[in-house]
Amino acid sequence: YYDIADRKSEMKYRNSIKRILKGRLTTLYKQFDMHINIPPTSTQYYNLIDIPGITRHMYGDKAADYIVSQYEYLEFLFHLVSKYHTILLPGSGFGATPWRLRISLANLEEKDYREIGMNLRKAIGDLVAPVL
Repeated sequence: YYDIADRKSEMKYRNSIKRILKGRLTTLYKQFDMHINIPPTSTQYYNLIDIPGITRHMYGDKAADYIVSQYEYLEFLFHLVSKYHTILLPGSGFGATPWRLRISLANLEEKDYREIGMNLRKAIGDLVAPVL
């Protein structure tokens, strides 16, 4: 038997989870000085981070073109893990184009997403430093 109280409890839980996930995603993108538009129908459990897009936002077209022309996206991932101990998955394994990195928003604390964002920012900065 499913009643109104069950439905209200389910919606309260669902909205709570959505707030948590939105907070994590917002915290991540704040590290790039970016606002992210989150559609209300998005589950937000995963995000595909657009490294050239973030690079363009932070450093301009020249830097975004440089990172894509001078490195393979796997080199970026290896740099991120070896220097900053941050592991993300290549988005290509999930149907995305190269240079999109997949991050789960479902299992870490919000402070961890701040650190991941800072590490991504630093790794991008490392690779584009020659053209800045």
